[in-house]
Amino acid sequence: MTEFFSNIELGVDTFKTINGNEFTVTSVDDKHINISIPGNATVNKLTLSLDEVRKMLESGQKFDKIKDVTTFFGKSYDRQKVIEQNKKNAVRHAYFREYLALQRLAYMFRFDARNGDLKEA
Repeated sequence: MTEFFSNIELGVDTFKTINGNEFTVTSVDDKHINISIPGNATVNKLTLSLDEVRKMLESGQKFDKIKDVTTFFGKSYDRQKVIEQNKKNAVRHAYFREYLALQRLAYMFRFDARNGDLKEA
């Protein structure tokens, strides 16, 4: 990896993700790789662990999706678990009063959609 990073100009050389988003490596230190993805609406900066990237490369596996990476590291994102935790620990701060109402509305829509009561327009 040292050879790869020594052959690129940080912040200038561009690469493309599978989805076609261009990104640049902005800096590399002993532990992290910092990346800028200006075309991504969700996240435009990313920090990767150099050790984790090294493990992925050494594994020889092909990583086409985010799920492949999370499975490789044994990390899972259980959406239903997060929803249940949010139900039990709903936001109770005056500043977020409207948010709590929206959160409850989202649960109702999800419940209705799961039961087949919502139809697409």
